Amino acid sequence: MVPKASSLVPGGSAWLRLARSGFAFLAEAQYVHSHLRVSFVRRPMNLKSLSSPTPATTRLMLKVLGVVILVSGLGTAASIWLAQDRLDRQQTAAGVNTTEPLSPADSRRYTHDVEVYYGETGLLMDKWQRWFEEWTQGKRLAVLVAAASLVLATGAFRVGAHRGRPSGLPGKGAGNGTS
Repeated sequence: MVPKASSLVPGGSAWLRLARSGFAFLAEAQYVHSHLRVSFVRRPMNLKSLSSPTPATTRLMLKVLGVVILVSGLGTAASIWLAQDRLDRQQTAAGVNTTEPLSPADSRRYTHDVEVYYGETGLLMDKWQRWFEEWTQGKRLAVLVAAASLVLATGAFRVGAHRGRPSGLPGKGAGNGTS
C-alpha cells in the first residue's frame, strides 16, 4: 500500500509511520516509480569519458600543470634564496669569518690518503660528492630549483601546445613541413 502524495510530506502521519519502520525510502521509490514513471535501474558508469579525455582537455590540463610547476618552483626557489640571504647577513653582522684558510678535505694529505685507499676513482668520487653538496645548499640550490622548474614547465607547455592537434591540416602543428 503506497500512501497518497500529500501524506508523504515530512511531518505527515504516513511519513512518520514509514520512517519509524525503516521503509521510507523504499516507499518513496515505489511511489515515484509507479506514478511518475521514473526508473531506478542501475546503469553501468561510462568509464570511456574518464579514460580518454578530449585533446582540448588534455592540452588544458598540461598547461595548468605547467603553471603549477612554474609557480611552485619559482616560489620555492625565492624562499630558499631569501632564507640563505638572511643567514649570510646574520653571519656578516655577527662578524663570522666566512673565508676559512683551508679545509682538511682540500689538503694534500687528505688527497693522498683518499688516492691510496680508494684510487683515482675514489678521488674523483670525493670531488664529485663535494661539488654536489655545494649545489644542494644555499643560493646554488635556489638556482637549481628555479632552472628545473623552468625546464619542466616549458616541457609541459610545449607538450600541451602540440598535444592532439590534427596532423593532416596545414598550419601550426601540421607536421608536413608547410608551417
